[in-house]
Amino acid sequence: MKAETLPVSSPSHQNGILKRTSLPTKIGLSLLVTVLIILGVLAPSLGGNKLYVPDFSEDSSITFYDLNHSKGSKDGWQRDERVLFCVPLRDAAAHLPMFFGHMKNLTYPHNLIDLAFLVSDSSDDTMGALLKHLNEVQSSPNVASRFGEIEIFEKDFGQAIGQGFSDRHGFAAQGPRRKLMARARNWLWTVAIKPHHSFVYWRDADVETVPATILEDLMHHDKDVIVPNVWRPLPDWLGNQQPYDLNSWQESDGGLQLAEQLDEDACIVEGYVEYQTWRPHLAYLRDPYGDPEVEMELDGIGGVSILTRASVFRSGAHFPAFSFEKHAETEAFGKLSKRMGYSVVGLPHYVIWHIYEPSSDDLKHMEWMALEEVRQKEEAKIKKVYDKVWDVAFMDVQDEWQQERKNLFKNTDLSNARKIQVNWPGVDDWMLEAGGDNKKLANFNPRNFTENDVALVTGASRGLGHNVVQELLGRGVKHVYVLDINEPTTRLTGVEYVRCDVANEHELKSKLTELVRSLAERHLQVTICVNNAGVRHSESLLNLSDDSIRRIFNVNTFSHLWTIKTLLSSHLAETPVPVQHKRLFITSVSSVLGELGPKNLSAYAGSKAALTQIYESLRQELRGYRSISLLLVIPGQLNTPMFQDVVPSKQILAPIVRSDKLAKKIVDRIQQNHGGVLCAPLYANVLPAIRVLPMWLQAAFRWFTDMDNKVIDQTEKNK
Repeated sequence: MKAETLPVSSPSHQNGILKRTSLPTKIGLSLLVTVLIILGVLAPSLGGNKLYVPDFSEDSSITFYDLNHSKGSKDGWQRDERVLFCVPLRDAAAHLPMFFGHMKNLTYPHNLIDLAFLVSDSSDDTMGALLKHLNEVQSSPNVASRFGEIEIFEKDFGQAIGQGFSDRHGFAAQGPRRKLMARARNWLWTVAIKPHHSFVYWRDADVETVPATILEDLMHHDKDVIVPNVWRPLPDWLGNQQPYDLNSWQESDGGLQLAEQLDEDACIVEGYVEYQTWRPHLAYLRDPYGDPEVEMELDGIGGVSILTRASVFRSGAHFPAFSFEKHAETEAFGKLSKRMGYSVVGLPHYVIWHIYEPSSDDLKHMEWMALEEVRQKEEAKIKKVYDKVWDVAFMDVQDEWQQERKNLFKNTDLSNARKIQVNWPGVDDWMLEAGGDNKKLANFNPRNFTENDVALVTGASRGLGHNVVQELLGRGVKHVYVLDINEPTTRLTGVEYVRCDVANEHELKSKLTELVRSLAERHLQVTICVNNAGVRHSESLLNLSDDSIRRIFNVNTFSHLWTIKTLLSSHLAETPVPVQHKRLFITSVSSVLGELGPKNLSAYAGSKAALTQIYESLRQELRGYRSISLLLVIPGQLNTPMFQDVVPSKQILAPIVRSDKLAKKIVDRIQQNHGGVLCAPLYANVLPAIRVLPMWLQAAFRWFTDMDNKVIDQTEKNK
């Protein structure tokens, strides 16, 4: 085939063509660009944010979904966004009437809510009760009350742990139980989620009180994963209410350190003395009058109520049924979601209420209360019969006496009767004298020590702590533990000495946790704690090393905090200790030098001042806990080795306190269950008033007492 040869135009001819066609070409190109810009601007309003939608109408076997329509908006109820409502059920027949009562009240459009239930390992008629309630809801004449798609799945996972409160919340059951629950949740959402779902909402069936607007309330925060605060009501004799879900928390340094020490397959669970993480919990930050819109960033979350964008699951997030960063199930889901870059938050002041489930100890106490109520009723019946017999057996002679009285005294002039004068000032003087040391006054509220009392004393190898231990043993305390880094000068019979450096946070917490665990195995708990550990220095701040400053504060302040927090957590946690034996009396020994610090004791005085203010604040925090008492001891100079090199110049104003007498007063207060502040000697009570005086008067007081010349800088002295 012969190729066709095209004529080549001359340069002049080409130029002529370009000149003749340049203007029309430019106009055409301009019109084309203008049309494309207009189409680009109007496209979202004309047909969404895309220019192309595939058409499969000719092939019915193909279905197209645009997942951009299922992103999940903060106002999803106005955009017809569908919610997958997931509910795992196990032995839940008794809770379903309450659950469906809440479901009927939901304000989110019911036709946009698809229900998915997973019934597993149930021994009751959960499936039958579920079908009954669903038929009632879906056959309602009110079409708006009917829900969208409903799916029920049934699969057993071999869950052998009972559904009782003590069974489900026992420490040993937590790891295996959480992993099985994670498997169940994953089975449910993977088979139930559809492309048209924008949100996935998880809810337990045993929630007692929940707002009807909960879906909208959580949704409008526009977060990927969000949970409310969960509390539970309690009987009056248990305190009326209590945080329920402790699985929603922020990570802490203590939690990270604990995770590094555990085995690869271990699972940390919150609310148990075995795992002290010191994490900020969503539950404990609740303020009944706080703003329900306030958000708190979380790392772990609980599973009672979770609203999640469906895209979080579609992107690969799930409930790990294995140890992920030493957690499983919902807590691991929170950590995993955050690792994937999603927002995970909780609402500390937006609260829903879980039902109250009595523990085995609660049931025993309730049984005792029932028997006591029967006894009191029987006693009231007997008293009623007794009063009736008394009224019948004895004649009322009051009226007769009034008549006879007139006859007896009609010839008697009572105005001449001898009058008795009583001089009362002497009694007042005796009362004032007796009130000084409480020796003469009767104690009408004694607290007798029992075999269930356990005392823990820190810094008791000698001095005041040793005297306190002696006094406790003398009054019948059978279990006494001493934590001290030093060997005791005299080992006392019946005391278990534990060598511990209380300045070392990890060592102290480890020893305390082990002690609490071993006591719990014997159904015992620390009921008396005396924080007496203390160290001092004799150098100016410039001559004091950073390590010395850190150790002074660790011993004098932080060891008290670590001990108190550990024991409070143990006391408030669910333990085998019977309710009637649960009490805790915490004592900390401060110093008058925390009120007015002398020269060359800056770190010591500062650590004691901090301890005093900590107790002042903690007393207000624990005012509602009747089983917890706090005592702050503020002594002057003791006759102990710590300050034996300091001799006050005016002992008539600042007498030295004998440690054995102070120990007796401390144990008196413990036995009387009398918290508050114990100052000794007298001048310790008035020292805080010195702080409100003008500076020149404070300076005059210091000069008069010569307090700033009594502690010599040992570094300068050695030079």
